[in-house]
Amino acid sequence: MYDDSNIISGTFEVEEDYEDDVYNGESGYYVFVVINGDSYQCDVKDDDYQDNLYFYGELPEYYKVGTEYTIQVQDIATGEVFSKSYTVKHSKDKPELSFDKINCHTTKVKGTTEPGAVVQLKLGSKKYKVRADEEGAFTIKIPYTKINTYYKFSVVNELSGNKNEKKGKVANTAVKINVKSWLTVKTRKIKGTVSGAVKGDKIVVKISGKKYKGKIYGKNKKFVISIPKQKVGAKVTVVLRNKFNQDMGKYQDKIYLKNGIDKGMTRKQMRSTTWGAPDKVNVYDSGNYEQWIYYNDDDTLYVYFYYGKLISWERISN
Repeated sequence: MYDDSNIISGTFEVEEDYEDDVYNGESGYYVFVVINGDSYQCDVKDDDYQDNLYFYGELPEYYKVGTEYTIQVQDIATGEVFSKSYTVKHSKDKPELSFDKINCHTTKVKGTTEPGAVVQLKLGSKKYKVRADEEGAFTIKIPYTKINTYYKFSVVNELSGNKNEKKGKVANTAVKINVKSWLTVKTRKIKGTVSGAVKGDKIVVKISGKKYKGKIYGKNKKFVISIPKQKVGAKVTVVLRNKFNQDMGKYQDKIYLKNGIDKGMTRKQMRSTTWGAPDKVNVYDSGNYEQWIYYNDDDTLYVYFYYGKLISWERISN
């Protein structure tokens, strides 16, 4: 309630079968406002926006900011009384409005505002409306939405007419794609898992200008995508797309010659393995003999070339 109005209204939650408790043709509940020692009865009716009851009352005077008042709800059948206290607010204050972050996979938006206030959400071209409960909490159900869709929340205090609006854009959801093994020239199936996916999302692999699609299955969100033989060095991108064909996350790598090394490899072939380029190169014997060094957290790999061919290697713990 505000200092420039003598009207009070709101909602309160009741059991789903409250209509079975109708007393003398009325709602099964009384609502009273107790302020400065006086008690005033409110009218009670069904709420238009949800399965709660709505109350409305007109008090004989206006009250100062900070004046405490209590809403009492009495069950007519049992005589049980539920009560909660509030204070009179300044009429120029904007209604409180807060809500969860909205991403492309959001289906329920939960938020808080003033008790009994009507909240409207404009999401793209669609509109949703709901009334907050007696605690000021509200929930709006929405479908999956495109990333970057504009939205606007608005709430108007029915007594003071004050309005609060908040705008934003639908965000992407958190996504992580994991490919299980190294991708080499012998790879024919790309296997992995993806977190953050929902029904309707799909996995797409892009290699050398071509696309290969796959499905996500199981509780662990696994995927398997078949690919033809690829050339060494080909760029690989694994993308998760939503039902609107928007990219939500990606994993990037390339095709390697192999995961490991063999005697007789050339320096170029060694660079094409999962080891890649060395961290350091030592050259001896006028360039005929080379030592390539790879530093790791737990050990160091030394690879030796003679006349451009790999002749041996050793790993030494750090």
